[in-house]
Amino acid sequence: MKPPVPRISHPLRARIIWLVIAVLVVGLRLLIPPRGMDDKGLIAILDNSISVVFWLFIMSIAAGLGLFLLRSFSLPGLTTAENLAIGFALGIGMLSYSMLAAGFLHILGRTTILALIGITTVAVGPYIHEACRAFFRQAIDIIRWLSRSSILHYCFLVLALGIAVLVFIHTLSPPWDYDGLMYYLPGPRLFLEQHAITPEIDNWHANDPFTWEMVSTIGLAFGDDIFPKLLHYSAGWLYVIAAALFARRWLSREDAVLSAGVLLTIHVLPMWAAFAYIDLGWAALEFLALFVVMIGWKTRHRRFYIIAGLLSGLAMGSKYLGVIGFAVLGAFLALAHIRDGWKEFFRSTLSYALPAVLVASPWYLKNWIWLGNPVYPLYFGGPGWDTTRLNLYMGYLKSFGAGRSVIDYLLIPWNLYVKYPQFGTVMNKIDLPSVLFPLLLFYPFVRKKSRVLSHSLLLAGILFVLWAFGSQQTRFLLPIFPTLAIGTAFVANRVLAQVKSRFPWRIFLPSLTIGLIVLTLFYQIVIVFGFSPQLPTVGLESREEFLSRIVRDFPATVFINDNLPPTTRTLFIGNGRAYYCPDLCVPDPDHFRWAREISDAAETQELASWFSQNGFTHVLLNIEDLDFLLQHDPYGVMRRAILVIRDWKAQGCLDKIYEDEWTSVHEVACP
Repeated sequence: MKPPVPRISHPLRARIIWLVIAVLVVGLRLLIPPRGMDDKGLIAILDNSISVVFWLFIMSIAAGLGLFLLRSFSLPGLTTAENLAIGFALGIGMLSYSMLAAGFLHILGRTTILALIGITTVAVGPYIHEACRAFFRQAIDIIRWLSRSSILHYCFLVLALGIAVLVFIHTLSPPWDYDGLMYYLPGPRLFLEQHAITPEIDNWHANDPFTWEMVSTIGLAFGDDIFPKLLHYSAGWLYVIAAALFARRWLSREDAVLSAGVLLTIHVLPMWAAFAYIDLGWAALEFLALFVVMIGWKTRHRRFYIIAGLLSGLAMGSKYLGVIGFAVLGAFLALAHIRDGWKEFFRSTLSYALPAVLVASPWYLKNWIWLGNPVYPLYFGGPGWDTTRLNLYMGYLKSFGAGRSVIDYLLIPWNLYVKYPQFGTVMNKIDLPSVLFPLLLFYPFVRKKSRVLSHSLLLAGILFVLWAFGSQQTRFLLPIFPTLAIGTAFVANRVLAQVKSRFPWRIFLPSLTIGLIVLTLFYQIVIVFGFSPQLPTVGLESREEFLSRIVRDFPATVFINDNLPPTTRTLFIGNGRAYYCPDLCVPDPDHFRWAREISDAAETQELASWFSQNGFTHVLLNIEDLDFLLQHDPYGVMRRAILVIRDWKAQGCLDKIYEDEWTSVHEVACP
């Protein structure tokens, strides 16, 4: 089956309709700009409504662009749902690289984005129309299927929709997640302010691969910082749907439903979807690359490898870790065709590798040319990164986990459940893999295995081993979770059902999955009641009031913005969040940079000179950040810096000018 082709009698009519829609949506966003920090009431509802409409419109453009690209490849055998999922991912990439090109040309800004929206809606209007029609057809088909399905499938759907609604409410609240405030939002905002992508030494995360974040510039250009959160919310849907589509193609519809259900038993997953992150986008792109490679391998159509390469390139362009996924998938492809003769071997591997490298290369080449390190600043350092600073940051990355001895490595699968907070960052109290994943231990006992699933699980195992030798953060395992969920569903629907026992295993395991999804839903309810994101969403609370409750250092940043002169610079020790204090605050994105320099300048006069030379007039200390970093301080640098600051304060060199429960601001008093 070919990708959906627009079935519109008058393509010109579709182009005109979508251009009119573009004018209305963008005009509404321009006419009613995002609300201020103090605004409450109906303006909040109106603002969020416009953000949602704008997000849906841009996502429709992405889907249309993707279908347009897939149509040019004429891929055989893809279902409508597969076309939509793969096409949407590719469309996001096309939007991103349009922003990237504008950044390199120094024309990145609102005017360029407006022109891009207008040109795109006219060029691919019929495909946007067809994408929307196909989406609604798929929704109707699902409803019809559910009317003939079991009560368990109804439960899955109701619980999933309940989680989606609660997460959506949280998505509409102001950004508060740590990494979002540290660089996922400041990076694109910096590009927009400069109208260009340039090398950044201080805000060094802005040099990372930014494929997913570049789409955020479309919303941020209009002052809308809810749009990046909604973009990641879309990635959450794509992530779960991609797993279900994989299971539906290679296994069964029941496996597809259960696979999605198993993913929803990862309790922290919905919260990640509500953040202004990129991890679910990167993971979805990497998993879709695996999905498309498997289709190409089974059908022997090399055009699928080209699409898989594009997806893998987008994954590498979203996160450095995407390089590992690309290498593992490329090695599999090479081994799969090594017996087909050298000609077929090279054609197949190059069909995958060349598009991937070409798509990802701009991010790595710019770092290599500008900073001398394609993965700046990791592994090889670069400008502003001496050996000590690099070792400190790499030590921090490797401080996650339960140890680095041989026994610790062997116990990682156990410790991920027993000592899971040591593998997590934000929301680490619920940050652990699905408790159903251990059912994969029964996979060898399946009588009739799926060859595609077996190879996918093998690749997931290789990625897991490679992950173990890097930064052992649970969220970095996101690309393999869909494969593990599919394998778990496969085992649950087969192996245990084969056991000769009166116990109803076939019903018990789906019921257990439902129970665990209920627990995920419960956590979302707790979060809604605890964080109350609905209050700023509906205007019962201002953005400032909400952030003052949720972000520990936000009241201190308000104090700095409102009370300190524009010539002051407040140093954040171990704190990388300066999104809400961009002008007067100096963040610490690598967490130990300033702590190391402070601990090196232990003498009073030496430290005073260091503050003066760098122009730091104030210091902000946040208990929550310091406590977390003391747990990930393998060289004791943060501990020594805190002791130096304490002694300096005792000598009268720091005057406290602000303090609340979590944060204090001190003025440097020693000349």
